[in-house]
Amino acid sequence: MSKEPYKQYKDGILEKLRQAFGQKKEISRAAELIADSLSRQGWIYASGTGHSHLFAEEIFYRAGGFARVIPILDPALMLHKDASGSTEVERREGYAAELLKEYKMTENDVFIIASNSGRNAVSIEMAQIARKKWT
Repeated sequence: MSKEPYKQYKDGILEKLRQAFGQKKEISRAAELIADSLSRQGWIYASGTGHSHLFAEEIFYRAGGFARVIPILDPALMLHKDASGSTEVERREGYAAELLKEYKMTENDVFIIASNSGRNAVSIEMAQIARKKWT
């Protein structure tokens, strides 16, 4: 007999969490980078497109949250105005470079990019721009 749907859902969520928290080395390294940045008065830049923009909103300006977060929340990349349009924009090559021109990131900062697919042009190009800036 197959599991009830809520149990299938719960098991799926638990497996995703197990996989995520199994990346202990990567999580520790990210924590070190963020702590180092904050100790040098750096900023945490955060971005995501589509539903992934919620990550940037989640860590920005919350009671008890990080105070040194600069979210990159471009309305054209968010769903509330035009969901189909934001999908087109997040796939547009060159858009990330134009968007990031207004942000003055330094070597003291970190940039967290959330992406549920890891394959749209804006998120990939943001990561490429960040890598060039910090390596």
